[in-house]
Amino acid sequence: MTAQQLPDGTYWEHRGLTYRGTVRPGGRTVLLLSSEPAEGFAPRATGGWGLEVPRADAVRTTLRTTCRWRGEAFQVMAQEGDQLVLRHLGSSRTARDLGLTEVDRGVFNATVPATEVSEIAQQRTSG
Repeated sequence: MTAQQLPDGTYWEHRGLTYRGTVRPGGRTVLLLSSEPAEGFAPRATGGWGLEVPRADAVRTTLRTTCRWRGEAFQVMAQEGDQLVLRHLGSSRTARDLGLTEVDRGVFNATVPATEVSEIAQQRTSG
């Protein structure tokens, strides 16, 4: 698997930079988090640095890594050594035909050698 700039998950973009963060109670502001000092950020008692901004000033962004295995689309859930844990993005019927493990109703995973996957890409969605 190729290296990614950021692990999959939810982030917030503010002033051209990307941060981890959380919507504050009431939903009108976002607490942006940084592991290093940044302009306007204050030290947090729990460690790291934080900046609370109006929610309208930050854009929620989700990163998701996808790939193809045996011709089918998957989401990369984890990397364990030289193996990838994949979640099937197609139909349940196809997943069963591939012999995937059903981990929840209609949710199918497979653990495969990383060398067997292709078209690895990180998808970014905002909104």
